[in-house]
Amino acid sequence: MRFVKLCCVLVVPVVSGALLLTQPRNAAGEVTITKCKMVDKTNGGEVPRSGMPGPFMADAYHVVEFRGEATCSCSAADLTYTWNLGDGHSAEGASLSYVYHFAGAGNRSPTLTVFCKTCKSRAMAGGLSLYVISGIKVAQIGDIMDPTDNGRLCFDARRGVRAVAEPMGVGGSDKIDWTLVVYGDSINLANTATGQLGPIPAWPPSNMFWGAMTLFISIDGPLVAGQEGEMIVTGPASYISNDKPVKVFYDETGFQHPGGSTPNWYYYWRGTSASYESYDYDSGIPAGQTRFENGAWRCFIGPGAHLTAAGGCWNNAAGIDYFANICRHEARHKWDMIANWGASNPRDPNHDADGDYLHDDVEANLIPGHPYQKTNATTYSDTFGYLPPPPGRPLRDDEDYCLRREPAWTNESARSEDWAHPGQQWP
Repeated sequence: MRFVKLCCVLVVPVVSGALLLTQPRNAAGEVTITKCKMVDKTNGGEVPRSGMPGPFMADAYHVVEFRGEATCSCSAADLTYTWNLGDGHSAEGASLSYVYHFAGAGNRSPTLTVFCKTCKSRAMAGGLSLYVISGIKVAQIGDIMDPTDNGRLCFDARRGVRAVAEPMGVGGSDKIDWTLVVYGDSINLANTATGQLGPIPAWPPSNMFWGAMTLFISIDGPLVAGQEGEMIVTGPASYISNDKPVKVFYDETGFQHPGGSTPNWYYYWRGTSASYESYDYDSGIPAGQTRFENGAWRCFIGPGAHLTAAGGCWNNAAGIDYFANICRHEARHKWDMIANWGASNPRDPNHDADGDYLHDDVEANLIPGHPYQKTNATTYSDTFGYLPPPPGRPLRDDEDYCLRREPAWTNESARSEDWAHPGQQWP
């Protein structure tokens, strides 16, 4: 490759001791540039004009080969190719290699000029761009602007996920790829010019995969997808990147999890300490229910068991705490029903005169000093004030009996396991 300064050179040949000025032929002609292209010499092939390269570059893409082709319509074309490399240097040749040094971030716009010495016609082609990027600034993660510590991201179909990164030294967030790294495994996320991450193609299979993660941001690679002839120079490093710690949440009421058609909260909370014993989901009940079905007493959890939007409920619980209380309450109901009617027998109305699901023969002695009346289904009011206000309303005897004896749950015990949005860890 030969570097030249852009200047005029007068060629003066000497023939037999006489000084003669060579005059050009005035043949009419027109130069047409048929190729003006950058080639990724590191890969050894031409930079693709479409398609997204992978986010992890094996080598630095700073060695560039330029290729030009042109024709001239004059009778005896004699073409010279001059490349203005966009960084203050120029070079001649139809094809040449050039190393863009990483120092000095900014935009480069190489151009090719082809000159025909015969007819004095010339043409210029551009449209090539190189971006020398010095780093990446993370401007926003979820609802956190200029994050220095943890940001918060929630993946769902309604709100989407907002995260913004800016390449340092040049403009345009379309120069950025996003990869969310989860315990060494990548969740593949599409990037757009606005930094919108989009939906997760495959949600984590268990609750433990939510929470603390790393948002990894890297440069696209040699070519920006959809922008022909554009290359990014990442310097001597294999890629320029930035990462930030981030807490990732799931939409509580969505249905994106991999385990079926139940809500996200039901699927993921089943894998936490809030869950208790066995139960099934029933979308037709308000919160929880124990009933005799398929020859056995079974527990069911309904959509109201998450109660995120409402507080001051049973045991002053909401969200994952209300779910935990419902699980324990229905489990206690199941064992009480088995004790009263047997594991494989439904309630016998002939031995339950008041219809409170407690057996007439044992109802008076269920709790010492707190007998239930077999002829009164609501012997006591809501003694504990468990139900929403106003307290003191009638409570069926089997409900009162269950509330007094069910396993205790301490609110916020599962706080560190609650990755729902909204939830205990999302303010």
